[in-house]
Amino acid sequence: EGAGQVWSWRVGAAAGQASSSYIGRDERAYLMQVIFSGDAPRRGAAHALLEAVRSLDEALAPKGLALSCTGPHALEEATHAQARRDIGVHSVMFLPVAALIIHVHLRRLSLMPLPALCAAAAALTSFALELAVARRTAVDQNVPTLMAFLSISLCIDWSFFLLARFREEEESSFGVATHAELVHRALFRTGANVALSGLLIVACLACLALMPAAIASTAVGASLATVCSLLSCLTLLPALLVAFPGLFRRGSSIASSVQEWEALEEVSGGALCCTAGDDGGRPPTCDSSPSSPSAARPSNWLLWANVVTRFPLNLVVLLCAAAAFAATIPELMSYTPCVDDSLGLPPSAQALRAREKVRSDFAGRVPGRSQVYVLLESLECADGMKSVGAFNASCGIARGLLNLDGATGWLRASDLLGVAFYAAAPNASQLTCIPWRTHFDSYEEAGSAMAGNFTPSGHLLLTGTTRFITYFPLGVFAQYHALYQQLWSQLVSADGKAMLLVLQLPWNMISWRGFKLIQELRDLLDGLGGAAVGGGGACGEVVAWEVSAPGVWLDYVTASMDALPWALLAASLVAGVCLSGAFGSAVAAAKLLLTVVLPLAWVYAIAIWYFKREAVHTESSGGDGGLHWMVPCSTSMLLLALALDYNVFFFGRALEFRRQGLADLEAIRWGLATTGPVITSAGLIFALEFSGLLYSEAELSRQAGFVVAVGVLLDTFVVRSCVLPALLSIGARWNWGSVMPPSGKVFEGDEGL
Repeated sequence: EGAGQVWSWRVGAAAGQASSSYIGRDERAYLMQVIFSGDAPRRGAAHALLEAVRSLDEALAPKGLALSCTGPHALEEATHAQARRDIGVHSVMFLPVAALIIHVHLRRLSLMPLPALCAAAAALTSFALELAVARRTAVDQNVPTLMAFLSISLCIDWSFFLLARFREEEESSFGVATHAELVHRALFRTGANVALSGLLIVACLACLALMPAAIASTAVGASLATVCSLLSCLTLLPALLVAFPGLFRRGSSIASSVQEWEALEEVSGGALCCTAGDDGGRPPTCDSSPSSPSAARPSNWLLWANVVTRFPLNLVVLLCAAAAFAATIPELMSYTPCVDDSLGLPPSAQALRAREKVRSDFAGRVPGRSQVYVLLESLECADGMKSVGAFNASCGIARGLLNLDGATGWLRASDLLGVAFYAAAPNASQLTCIPWRTHFDSYEEAGSAMAGNFTPSGHLLLTGTTRFITYFPLGVFAQYHALYQQLWSQLVSADGKAMLLVLQLPWNMISWRGFKLIQELRDLLDGLGGAAVGGGGACGEVVAWEVSAPGVWLDYVTASMDALPWALLAASLVAGVCLSGAFGSAVAAAKLLLTVVLPLAWVYAIAIWYFKREAVHTESSGGDGGLHWMVPCSTSMLLLALALDYNVFFFGRALEFRRQGLADLEAIRWGLATTGPVITSAGLIFALEFSGLLYSEAELSRQAGFVVAVGVLLDTFVVRSCVLPALLSIGARWNWGSVMPPSGKVFEGDEGL
């Protein structure tokens, strides 16, 4: 009778086939489990099921019933939907403010629709190309939303730079150049920097190929969006400007032209270099650049540039930047990424609430538990799992699990399920092994094997027959036999060559606590080895692996975080080669790359510190709080590309002044003075676009928005406005490579350190 109670409880409850396992403890919840097999129809079937559940939930609501879905497929679908909603809604909520900033800088309403037209053309073209890619390979469902966002952001950024240069050329021409010539000048002088910026972004995105496939797959769509945005700004934008001159050129009058001409003569000291017009009505053109930029009225940006590039203030700026970078190193080195899989959804999400209800209502039962499997396979034995070695291996691994450091104190024998062992009581701390014996040599041996622990032979329990069997009451043995056959059918393969050992835990395994257990389990299996596991001759050689969804997440997180530094290093090396070739100076390329590292280190150190404190105060992530691991993996390459983008525009303009004849420091100062307002406005626009994510209900979206917005602001107001000009002023003559100013046009300025 005691044996019957042990086996009824152990095998029946652990197998999870009784109907009571799918009814909540308070009998107010009922669970249906849907299992998808195969990869091809899984996502479509899951999506269809979720849509059906939503419609049925609405129909059942008047009857006082609620229907909801949870599980991996439901959570994945809900997370993707939340990400699309966040990017599509929160990221565009500040676009009116961005349009206002552009209007304040350009001061012409007719130019405002051009960035939107370029973004629409780029988005449609990249979608068409991505559709062709999707017909040949799998594409993540978030990629179209990411492509739309990149198309809007990059087109606004680049078209703003081109239009600002067009307005600058227009104002400096004093009405003596044709509209087409102004467009040509803007495209010729700024288009090269736009093209270089686009090339750098594509190169950085290509380095995502070093990341796991799920992250690397987004690089194709993002690269297509970048290339299409680049082509749209360099072709459609100037074409529209030239095609409709009456709409986009500045209105002029005789009085304003006279005033501009007088101002031009005043600035240039009366020395104008003009060419005569022709009979076709072509107006004369003048070299409107003043003989020295310093003759023009100084601006606040120029005054600031003189401050940060003058010794010893430039050295103080760099020392402060180095000290701030050193302060971030301990925070970065101590970073333990958050792996909570619920951060991609708001706490009120239906899939999350359903999962928590399953865990609470079905606590202690199979549906409310996380499962980890150990797969054992017999390689050479003809009997497969029906052997002494296989049974010894399974029971030995189970006992080894109970002795792991990560399992001490919370893992019980009843949390393990297998055909080669059992726990004698729900709270038992030790397992009892089941021997595999086809026969006993005597009644005494059979009785001794079962004495005290009610452990008959596995062969007897499975087949119901053996030699020299000790007497069992017929009803008790029939129950043993039926329950064991049921368990065997679930845990042993149809060909009998493999079996599963199941570890069932009452808490979420997608956590560092669960990851530690999985890693210790893998170390245990690696240390056993084939022959050592089996320990029973040829038929005892068994190999074992850990198989589980939390194990896949552990590998995914580990592979992503390990590959991220190498991807960033590869992107930096590629960018360095491109910058050296474009500017003809390895020194300048090294300086530009050095100032890219600073905002990355600062922003991630700030984010790690802030979200760690927030998690401690709110206790919202169950002890695994802090910056989620997906945030650096998905935003670091974007921040790297944006920092290079702004550096290229600044240094490209400084190089342009150097070619016109300015001294080393003067070229740097005027480069900052002329690009400062434009890059600051562009940085504000980009930061505003991402700051909308701070209003999301999902913690993961808020973290991504915080990192990008703060990173862009740091790069715009600190690095590009202070650190980069200060660094360029140190050894300034080495910045230009082989670029030499025209003879007789060098203007002396303060020398650098």
